[in-house]
Amino acid sequence: MWWRRSRRSGAVTVLEDPPVGGYGAAATPAPDAPLRVRPAAPADAQDLLRWRNDPLARAMSRNQAPILEEAHSAWYTAACRDPDSMLLIGCVGERPVGMVRFDRRPPSAWEASILLAPQARGRGLGRPLLESALGRLEALRGPTVVLAQVRDSNTASIRLFESLGFVRCGSDLGFLRYRRPGAE
Repeated sequence: MWWRRSRRSGAVTVLEDPPVGGYGAAATPAPDAPLRVRPAAPADAQDLLRWRNDPLARAMSRNQAPILEEAHSAWYTAACRDPDSMLLIGCVGERPVGMVRFDRRPPSAWEASILLAPQARGRGLGRPLLESALGRLEALRGPTVVLAQVRDSNTASIRLFESLGFVRCGSDLGFLRYRRPGAE
């Protein structure tokens, strides 16, 4: 086990380093390092490509085919520059552990997507990552409606979104639609 969450404080503690290449080249987090989010940087592109091409991530995505590096690079560059997109990286210490992306959905909503590094799954990091990202979105944009689409077999993501106040509002082709009320 690489992470442990304190039952009292909820703080994340690193128990040991993951295998080489587990999360990228970032330094080992300090014990009890909090999870924080930051804007995506050029150096994050390869981590996101690896995480997105993980078999479980592909199985839960609309597009289940592996993503080619050239296509990912073009998408990543455009997403980082797009004012209607917000790409955030969750870190424990300096180690990237996941990503949350928000895309503007006219007229006044944002759609959330979350992706954890394969080695970070099952460590209780999804909720603090999404909470932090939602906080960043609201700090920059004010209260806003947030949408999400979750594969109907993705029980971890269903629990995550529902635990943060997202309400199921429909389904379509194997995906459940969620909505988190905000400023209307």
